Amino acid sequence: MATPGAAGARVTIRPHRSYRTLRVSRVNWLATIITLPVGMMLAYVVLFLVWPRASAWVTSLLNGSTPVNTSIADNFLWIGSTIPVPTMPPTGIRGALNVAAACAALLIVGGVLRKRSPLVLWIMGNLIVLLLAALWYFFEGSAAYDAPTFMLLLERTSVLMILCAPIFSVIVAALLPFNVVERSVMFVMLIGLNFGMSLLRIAAFAIFLDHFGVLSEANLYLFFGPLIDVVYFILAYSLCVVSLSRRISRSEEVWEWL
Repeated sequence: MATPGAAGARVTIRPHRSYRTLRVSRVNWLATIITLPVGMMLAYVVLFLVWPRASAWVTSLLNGSTPVNTSIADNFLWIGSTIPVPTMPPTGIRGALNVAAACAALLIVGGVLRKRSPLVLWIMGNLIVLLLAALWYFFEGSAAYDAPTFMLLLERTSVLMILCAPIFSVIVAALLPFNVVERSVMFVMLIGLNFGMSLLRIAAFAIFLDHFGVLSEANLYLFFGPLIDVVYFILAYSLCVVSLSRRISRSEEVWEWL
């Protein structure tokens, strides 16, 4: 609808947002429905064929260059893998008590300083988890997980996060009009980043535990485990959104809905 303006110009009156209708693309939803089973199948095939060899290579590399000299085999979801197991140094009751006292002192200092930057909060979160792990060891006399159990937990979590990559891609693609190329790029990026970084994380955790013992297990898993995998999802999503924004910026009507 248009009306004459003060100087004879025509002013366009747009209907209120509540009176507009958003067209649902059937092609987009159909592609989304097809992408989920295909993506899950491809992710599983990659894990089934490549993960056993890659995990065995990482384990053999650690066995030849670090004190990590033992390994265990796993067949989680029928995906064979070889997992390095560190020979963790004994902590002892007195050592756990010393760690708990040091963490408590640092937390008190952090509370007095009252600095609430993201880095300080992250450090204090690590100190709290480490304090709880040390107290558990002090009262129970052992860690919640031994070395083989912890490494199995880490490896199985990594496999599940890789299998979750297609689900994330499908959810994002259903909400935003990604084309086939953008869907494929996001999927490949997630699988590649998760796969490579998961192997690197398993090796790094084995070396770290071999030097610092069982008290660091909870911190490693909570702050550098599945939480880090979310970063890969955000990275792939951000790169695809940049491509999407350039494409839809040519249409003014599209941006009116955002």
